[in-house]
Amino acid sequence: MCPLTRRNLLIGGSGLLLFGCGGSESYTAAKDYYPVTNRYIFHWGKNSSIVIDKDATNTSYSLGGSVNELSWFETGVNAWANTLNEIGISVSFSASSPDVKVYWLNSTQMLAKAGSPYVLGQATTEKEIYMLKGQDQTTTTAVATHEFGHMLGIWSHSFDSNDLMYPYLNSTSLNNRDKRTLVDFLYELSPDFDLHDVAGPLVHSSTGVSIPHYVSSLTTNGCQIHTSTG
Repeated sequence: MCPLTRRNLLIGGSGLLLFGCGGSESYTAAKDYYPVTNRYIFHWGKNSSIVIDKDATNTSYSLGGSVNELSWFETGVNAWANTLNEIGISVSFSASSPDVKVYWLNSTQMLAKAGSPYVLGQATTEKEIYMLKGQDQTTTTAVATHEFGHMLGIWSHSFDSNDLMYPYLNSTSLNNRDKRTLVDFLYELSPDFDLHDVAGPLVHSSTGVSIPHYVSSLTTNGCQIHTSTG
């Protein structure tokens, strides 16, 4: 695995911003990654619930997940369960009135969606997760855990390759830094946007400023975080 360094990333569309992707300089290993991008905080708030449709389909993404992929995805999400219990968040899986929709894409669809052949999964503040089909159990489960970490509000990445929220698929399980960053830091901050209420274009309630949605990808070769243009 190559070190995480500053690089130019080619992503379809405009508005590319690099947040939390690291630099050529070294990063102090003892310092937690900062899970907030572009000043704004998106998360679900304490003592709340999140409903996930783990097998959503639409006219663009009609494949759905296999029985195994859906099971592995659920296992990946549930890796956060004990951590979420600390802040009173419950997660359930249902196609009825979901907060989050999960779409399963083949490699051609993922390339068109993410603009890179190296993307394994992608999450967006539009409350959608995109998973690459055809991966093995370990990979699918780890990608699900990572992407749900973004969906919980960690929209940047860790600089430490031992963290599951590192932008390369390196670690396959959550460690204490991943968990404590969520509980002890992020969810101690009031969100600018409660994700339960997010729908359509984003306009900050206090300033009236329009804000692009965040899109964050887990890849096999580097970090990609950008803002959407739609």
